[in-house]
Amino acid sequence: TNGDNDTYPLWFLQHVEGVRPDIRIINLSLIKTAWYIEQIRDLEPKVPLNLTDQEIRDKMVAYPWTQPTDIQVGGLNVKGTEIPVAHYRSGAGTVPVIEAHTVMIWWIINQINWSRPIYFAVTVPNSNQAGLRPYLSMEGMAYRLVKEHGPGQFSPNRTKKNLLATYRYRGINQTDVYKDPVSRRLLGNYLVLFEGLTQALTAMEDYGGAYEALQFAKYNIPPHAMDDGRMWQSLAYRYRDIARGYFNKGQTDSARVVLQDILRMNPDLGSIDAIESIIELWSTAEPESQKVVVP
Repeated sequence: TNGDNDTYPLWFLQHVEGVRPDIRIINLSLIKTAWYIEQIRDLEPKVPLNLTDQEIRDKMVAYPWTQPTDIQVGGLNVKGTEIPVAHYRSGAGTVPVIEAHTVMIWWIINQINWSRPIYFAVTVPNSNQAGLRPYLSMEGMAYRLVKEHGPGQFSPNRTKKNLLATYRYRGINQTDVYKDPVSRRLLGNYLVLFEGLTQALTAMEDYGGAYEALQFAKYNIPPHAMDDGRMWQSLAYRYRDIARGYFNKGQTDSARVVLQDILRMNPDLGSIDAIESIIELWSTAEPESQKVVVP
């Protein structure tokens, strides 16, 4: 996990509610300190670090990185050019370095050696992913470390299960439940996932599944729950893609339902331009139907 907001809820679930105490949560903000590394080494569930206290302290330094080279981490080839680098002051200038937490992430992966699954929260920025981004596959609110290399890896089945069946969206769509500004902003993280899932399902020509995902998002994280409507404007394009897919398969009625649904939801979502090409195709195929009728 990256910091306080995505760590403390998990610790609460583990230590108070007793949910999955066998999973070790590692906070990447704390892994820069020797005492915390000693803690994850010594307390259950333990991480098999195979380091003494002194060896841990010796690793809490920045490593000069003037000549980027590829390295092997758990059998994965990490490109030297993709490894996050900080710049520390040195005399009148700066020197590129690899920080201690990056090295410790590599050490943990090497020690675990694929005996346990490893996940990064989606809130972890590239600078804390230790150059492993090409080996991370999205499964919802977490990336799983995998052996396959590729940009933008995405597991549609696991993500769909998590978004539609596992996660709970309690109180989000209720106008009488207060959501502080930070919580309202963070809801956008879920909509990003729904957009990715919809794109993946659309690419698989599972238009029904893609439409189901959007309808689920619309009900559970509606536009009125957000302070910034741009995320839902982006999702409007996914409705367009689904409608186009239905239309290309000759399922005009299904395409019409999708288009009417988004217009009914909010005509000001910026969706008119998004669906213009669909309306043109529709009008060509059905010259007598020259307008979209919104009940």
